[in-house]
Amino acid sequence: MGKIIVAALVAIWLFNMARFAMLGFPGHVHSQAPVPVPTRSAIAHGQPLAAPATAEEDLTIRNASASTGANTTVSVALTLPSAGWVDVQLFDPSGRHVISRRTRRLPAGQRSIRLQTIERLQAGSYWVRAQMGDEVATKPVAVNW
Repeated sequence: MGKIIVAALVAIWLFNMARFAMLGFPGHVHSQAPVPVPTRSAIAHGQPLAAPATAEEDLTIRNASASTGANTTVSVALTLPSAGWVDVQLFDPSGRHVISRRTRRLPAGQRSIRLQTIERLQAGSYWVRAQMGDEVATKPVAVNW
C-alpha cells in the first residue's frame, strides 16, 4: 500500500513539473538571446571568450515573500535590466493561475512589486513568474499561516 502511495505522489510531482516546464518553470531566467559558443580554433589560438552575462543584464527575481492576514500579500523584489512594463503572476502548487499584475512602466534597477489576493491563500509552495519582453524569471514562494 505504501509503495502505491509513493508511486502516485511521484507521478503527480512529475506531471506538475511538466506543467511548470510549459509555463517557464522551474528555471530562474530564460532569455531569447543566443549563447556564444567558442570554436575550436578560437580556443586553440587562445582568443578570449565573451564574458558571461551578469545578473544585472537579465530580469531577476531577487526575493519573493508572502504575508497572510484576511488576505495574502506577496512581495516580489526584482532587478530590471532596462526600463519597461513587467507582468508578474502567481501560480499555485498545481500550476493554476492565482493572480497577476501588469506594472506601469518601471525604470531599470531594483524594484519591488506587491500582489494582493482578495482572500487568504492556503498554506503551501507557490511560484512567482515575472516577464519583461522576452525574458522570464521564476522563483518559488512559501505561504505560511
